[in-house]
Order: sequence, then structure tokens, then C-alpha cells
Amino acid sequence: MMNIIPFNIKFTIFDENKHLTQKQIKIRNNLIDMNNIDNDIKKILKNSIIDFNEYKFLDRVEPSISSIDEKKQLRMKFSYIVNNKYLHSLHFSQKHSQCKEYFSIEELKNISNRIKNELEEYLHYEIDTPILYIETDNL
Repeated sequence: MMNIIPFNIKFTIFDENKHLTQKQIKIRNNLIDMNNIDNDIKKILKNSIIDFNEYKFLDRVEPSISSIDEKKQLRMKFSYIVNNKYLHSLHFSQKHSQCKEYFSIEELKNISNRIKNELEEYLHYEIDTPILYIETDNL
């Protein structure tokens, strides 16, 4: 069953109650390096869906996972990074002009769990369960 609401996903990778350390800033910068065409977040997204036949990786400025027909897309939100709004977390959105449909909650749970596993392998520690959320201005 398809969603009619564009849920987003939040991955908290660092403790939100503490300032980022220099080491965490370096990890974050390596993870999402926008100057590196093959940055680590792209590798993580590619690896997270490698076993799924119904999804593919879209190599764009905003790294994305999509359905095979590209009607459903989950894109990294770099706007949150540029504004330094949420430095402790990574956000992915389904709300953009190319999006014709939205992933179901079950699909999002499966995708987010796989991304979480890949992030944990990259970071070498466990992170919190991903949060599915709705931006109220998108309703």
C-alpha cells in the first residue's frame, strides 16, 4: 500500500545533547563531503539496497534511493547541513518535484533499517533507531 504523506527519515548519528567534537566533525565531513563525487554517504546508500531488487541508488547531488521506475525517491536533505541546523543527524526526504509517489511505511522501515546498519558499520558504533517524521508544512 502506498503512502499519501511524504514521511522523512532522521538518523541521529551523534548525541544531540552535546557539542560535536573535532573527531565527530571530521567523521561527518568525510561522510557527506559534497566536493567528493563518490562520498561515503553514497557508498552507504548503495550498500544498503544492494540486496533489494525493487530499489536502486540514484547518483545525484542529493544521494537518493528510489523505486526502479524512480516515481518514489528518498533523497538526502543537504539543506539541513548547509544551514547547520541538524549537525548531529542525517535527514532524508520524499518531498521534491520529481516525486510522483511515496514509499509505504513498511518500505521506509526496511530501507531505514538497512541504512542504519550501514551507518553503524561505517561509524563503528550503534545509533538510535531511525525516526520517521512528517514536516507539517508539507501536509
